[in-house]
Amino acid sequence: MDIARYEEILGEFELLIDVGRGASNRLVGTTPTHAHQSYADPIFTKLLCHAISLRTLSPQSVGNNTPQLWDMPSACAVARCIIEAHDVLEYIALSEMPPEERAFRLLVWKLHDQQRRSKMLHSIQSRDPMADEIHARVGDLTSEVMAHTCFVNLNKQLQGRIKSGDAPSFLLSQRDLNKANGVNHEYHTAATMMLSQYVHTLPMSVHQLFEFKAGTPEALHMSSMPIQYSLGFLARSILRMVENFPAADQGLTDPQAAVFYRWNAAVERGVTTA
Repeated sequence: MDIARYEEILGEFELLIDVGRGASNRLVGTTPTHAHQSYADPIFTKLLCHAISLRTLSPQSVGNNTPQLWDMPSACAVARCIIEAHDVLEYIALSEMPPEERAFRLLVWKLHDQQRRSKMLHSIQSRDPMADEIHARVGDLTSEVMAHTCFVNLNKQLQGRIKSGDAPSFLLSQRDLNKANGVNHEYHTAATMMLSQYVHTLPMSVHQLFEFKAGTPEALHMSSMPIQYSLGFLARSILRMVENFPAADQGLTDPQAAVFYRWNAAVERGVTTA
């Protein structure tokens, strides 16, 4: 990859970050109409923070000899966080669904939270008085989830996980979640698989790092991948926030809109090298 192409990609990423920060700032002080919408702000803010961190971790200026750390593995980890935050933003805060189903999702989410807290407290044999309250809350929430009318509609595996103290964070498979979110499943799989090689220090990432030499065109191409894979999910998250919270809309110039919709289309339709 040549420097001009890398700087073009980086510039588009910076454009999206600036628009996203503006949208977030315009929502300061607003009050959500519904309970599930209260989740949107912290999740979207988290996503934007990841994007800003990814910009910092990516090569800053490649046309001079300024010393810098080319930390592609960390960039991949943060890029994966952007995709995960996008998925959660849709699942818990933005997707349209019947009120009863939404209430059930939120209830299972709260159960997942308390079960994880309880397990961690058990693992360190905590004697904090609040620990007993959390353990008791798990039992109460489990009973509430199992008594909900939507519980009987879950498959046996999900029902079993909830009963056994391992409530899932998502009640949908990744394929079904992508379908509901309007995301191309193959693109999502390719993006998360590539980034996860570095997150988990899997063989592919280690073998690639043997060949990674900061400053070379090959390393520049590799360093652009975390940005490129996360660009579409960042664009889509911003567009969806504006759709759901019109007060966040600042309007886009034609060139800005072209960048947004091009990257959003990649996530919706997928890409090929053909």
